[in-house]
Amino acid sequence: MKKLKIALWSLGKHAHKNIIPSLLKSTKIEIIGIYSRDPHKFGLYSDRFLIYKNPEDMLEDDQVDAVYISSPNSLHDDQVRQCVISNKHVIVEKTSFTNIENAKISIGIANKSNLVIMEAFMYKYHKLNKDLLKIISSNDYGNLIFGISSFCFPHLDKDNIRYKEDLGGGALNDAGAYTIALAKDILGKNIELNFAHIDHKDYPVDISGCALFTNSSANIFCKWGFGIAYRNSIELNFEKGNLFIDRAFSKPYDYEAIIKLEKDGEISEFISGEDNHFINMFDYFYELVDEKKCSAEYENILSQLKLLDEVRFYGK
Repeated sequence: MKKLKIALWSLGKHAHKNIIPSLLKSTKIEIIGIYSRDPHKFGLYSDRFLIYKNPEDMLEDDQVDAVYISSPNSLHDDQVRQCVISNKHVIVEKTSFTNIENAKISIGIANKSNLVIMEAFMYKYHKLNKDLLKIISSNDYGNLIFGISSFCFPHLDKDNIRYKEDLGGGALNDAGAYTIALAKDILGKNIELNFAHIDHKDYPVDISGCALFTNSSANIFCKWGFGIAYRNSIELNFEKGNLFIDRAFSKPYDYEAIIKLEKDGEISEFISGEDNHFINMFDYFYELVDEKKCSAEYENILSQLKLLDEVRFYGK
């Protein structure tokens, strides 16, 4: 397949810092244009890409094969639906939808035209995550018994969209989504929620939370939040050993990722090394589009949203 031509819908800090630089290095995907409600964000890009005056111009452009959406969460439901109606593949930042019924509608439209909708959890495409899952499945340390999946960081500026209820903010949709997605990767399709708690602490959105997930043999405790000392890790306890990873989720591409292991009192390190998980993520997206593999990503999105809703409404 020729290079996939992608347009960017919204231009936040994440897009400037990570997405555009990674796409410029991609051998499979080409940025063709950008739309943002704030024209002041275009900066240097106006000489490099098409600048759309409105979303309709972007979606009506036959050159655009796919759209990358990095707008506030509350806008995703409508924007993804507009994209698939316009016959565009979609890669959308987490959390992909704020309403599972809206997700089903968009997925139903996409499925009829073999369109990919993919949620952009970049950590999944780092070599570190692949090495982690290999170690778990190898059974070298026996069965997994317990784990702790953590993503916490100090408070951001009060004007950050993560604190805006009307924009779909909140810690669960942000940091919590990562910890729960990894728990789902580890525990598999039989994952079940056993307990959850969410705290607002006088903020308009939830700012911290925790949840316990299980399957038939293992338990993963997830914890997340804003206004907490930085933590970005996964710790696993097996029958015959232990595992710890720092920077399990967010990390720069030049970070040397290490898995720390302990067995029979001996400590060792498995070096996963540096990896650009953003480029890997877009390469994977390209392959899904090329091979028309859509159903697994549909299921990933719906199962993730189901767990988020279960946590959000636990005990109500």
